[in-house]
Amino acid sequence: MESKQPLSEGERLFDVAKVEAMIREAKSLSDFTKPGGIVQEIIKASVERMLKAEQEFHLGYPPHEKAEERRTNSRNGYSKKTVALASGDVEIEVPRDRDGSFEPQIVKHFEKRDT
Repeated sequence: MESKQPLSEGERLFDVAKVEAMIREAKSLSDFTKPGGIVQEIIKASVERMLKAEQEFHLGYPPHEKAEERRTNSRNGYSKKTVALASGDVEIEVPRDRDGSFEPQIVKHFEKRDT
């Protein structure tokens, strides 16, 4: 039987320690579902992870990869964006690239509502 190694911090979908702390402090179901609650934290982290994967596909190389030749486009930080969801507004960080050609599909430019 294959033993599984725990995921590294970079591989985790969301900050496990933060979510566990929120669960320990939860006193009712609304602590899970309210704006800024546990469900929103998991959604935020999941969407941000998907956006990073989209950007990696767009750029053609993973973060922190050492390149032998100079790349024409690279990562260039994040922009904050608030998206309205059924569970309330969630502020996410959308990755940017240097030449502005990255067009996310999971949360498109100028999209503010979950469709």
